[in-house]
Amino acid sequence: MVVQKARDASVIGIVVGTLGVSRYLEVIQHMRKMIKEAGRKSYMFVIGKLNPEKLANFAEIELFVLVSCPENSLIESKDFYRPVTTPYELYLALSSSIWDKKWITDFSSILSLKPEENNSLNEKNEPHFSLVTGRLMQPSIVKEEQVQIKEESSLCNSQDVIKSSEHRQLSVIHRVHSVSADFHKNERNWHGLSKIKAQTQAAPLEIGKSGIACQYQNEHEH
Repeated sequence: MVVQKARDASVIGIVVGTLGVSRYLEVIQHMRKMIKEAGRKSYMFVIGKLNPEKLANFAEIELFVLVSCPENSLIESKDFYRPVTTPYELYLALSSSIWDKKWITDFSSILSLKPEENNSLNEKNEPHFSLVTGRLMQPSIVKEEQVQIKEESSLCNSQDVIKSSEHRQLSVIHRVHSVSADFHKNERNWHGLSKIKAQTQAAPLEIGKSGIACQYQNEHEH
């Protein structure tokens, strides 16, 4: 189930749980490249001791992958706001390899995989069926096309993002989908208290209390 959640995730957080194990930097760079090739976005975190409260501060992250020593790589993630997985589980989710019933906890082992086995999904532009949600999931893939510069102002519509290149061409990224922007739009909006117009009567103005909290002027001493 964690592998399926990793496949559905669009924003992945890489949590650095060790700074002493050899080749941990290579594994981090390898995973960032693998996530980018799969059309996802990655962020890296160094937060010390892992606990649910720390990871809950990053609500935009849909999945965390822990880079740690084999003894501390397996985390009971039911108490966490988002699932926490291992580098090998992330590899299974983003690659076209079929699980051979082996379980690998040494994160450096993914570096020894054959190049042809470590390619991202060839069908990453196509939707896949999610066992978690029970529906088809369309990955957020950024596409680029090269077009020649033209004088017309209507070269691209308002939903395209343009960036120039060294060869005087335009790289058009069509309809960029930002998961973080969607999260802020849908999850972090606060509209305040709702009021019904023409039915809500304004409260009359009254003179407030005067004095200090321990004894106001209109209160009698006991």
